[in-house]
Amino acid sequence: MKNQTKPIWQDPEIFQINRRPMTATAVRYPDGKSALEGKESNRYLSLNGKWKFHISNSLLEDTEGFLEDDFGDSYWDEIEVPGLWQLQGYGKPHYRNIGLPPGVDEKNPPRIYPDQNTVGCYRTDFDLPDEWKDQRVFIHFGAVKSACQVWVNGHEVGYSQDSMLPAEFEITDYVLQKRNSLAVRVFRFCDGSFLEDQDMWYLNGIYRDVFLYCSPNVRLEDHFLRCVFDDQYKDAELLVDVTIESIAHESQKINVIFDLFDPEGKSVFESQKDITVGARSQFNLAFSEIVTAPKTWSAENPHLYQ
Repeated sequence: MKNQTKPIWQDPEIFQINRRPMTATAVRYPDGKSALEGKESNRYLSLNGKWKFHISNSLLEDTEGFLEDDFGDSYWDEIEVPGLWQLQGYGKPHYRNIGLPPGVDEKNPPRIYPDQNTVGCYRTDFDLPDEWKDQRVFIHFGAVKSACQVWVNGHEVGYSQDSMLPAEFEITDYVLQKRNSLAVRVFRFCDGSFLEDQDMWYLNGIYRDVFLYCSPNVRLEDHFLRCVFDDQYKDAELLVDVTIESIAHESQKINVIFDLFDPEGKSVFESQKDITVGARSQFNLAFSEIVTAPKTWSAENPHLYQ
């Protein structure tokens, strides 16, 4: 990370470092059959549970060495992740309906007082499944409030604000097959805290799921689906945009298959395209198909296509 004249949690020009672009929500499966069955995917590893935890009343008391993989955390407390530290005995929930909470300079937002910015330090260990060997590995934080820094095996991975949104980082270059250390520093306040201010409880921590997932070197990065009905609202055109990402060192020919299934699980159509994805590149691909008289969705009849 670049040298900072301001701490990253105090710099309004920085709201993420090395965070992956946000994408459509989807569960990744090794094949279509597994996806249709809806079973638990072997490409995911939950990190929810008991983590080691230490809280400092201010940044001036922060525990610098905790990010190292050999840091001794045996004397630390344990905290449940996901969870809010105020609801687990660390500080008190704070409600505001007027003004900003103590720690945020009301006269000079977004300035934060370092001596009033509580910091939570989290640590846990994990092993990778054997079948993940030679796969890309990512870590997903469902939400962290208000900002966090992440280290894996002592290596600085990244930083994220936007406390109501997920954050993902690629950690492929930092992980080992066995016994990896994960350290996360969570800031009670950051320069974005005054933007989130409203009638609300001020609570902090890693408060949504944390998990790892793997994917191959050539993968579906993102997708966007929409449909346009005709004037009679009878037939519809299904439009699908996908983004393929490759970090492979050479170009590869791949077959992209798009299947649509009706609410009863019957195939409506299958569309395929053969493409060549360049080395270390992204490729955008579009599908377009007419669906005759599809069953429309409503609250009373929630017909869902897959």
